[in-house]
Amino acid sequence: MKINPSQIAKAMEIYMAQKSKGVPADKKSQSEMDEVGLSDTAQAFQVAYKAVQKNDGVNMEKVNRIKKQIEEGQYNISSIDLAHKMLDYILSKNKI
Repeated sequence: MKINPSQIAKAMEIYMAQKSKGVPADKKSQSEMDEVGLSDTAQAFQVAYKAVQKNDGVNMEKVNRIKKQIEEGQYNISSIDLAHKMLDYILSKNKI
């Protein structure tokens, strides 16, 4: 089947006429609309997900305690512990 320019023009005319009339794409009434529901498991997951989003993973009590110790000059850390943490960090980055 060949499509010539006049057929394309006619199809565009029909399309534009329908578009300008504002023909609704969905003629269902509000009462006939489809509904979607979440299972109890999905609702529980959604609540848990929102709780995790609110928590940024920072223990502010610990942060404030350490900050106070630093300000008072009482914060001491073992140099061996620091070296171990630094090595663990470096080695974990090199695995990628």
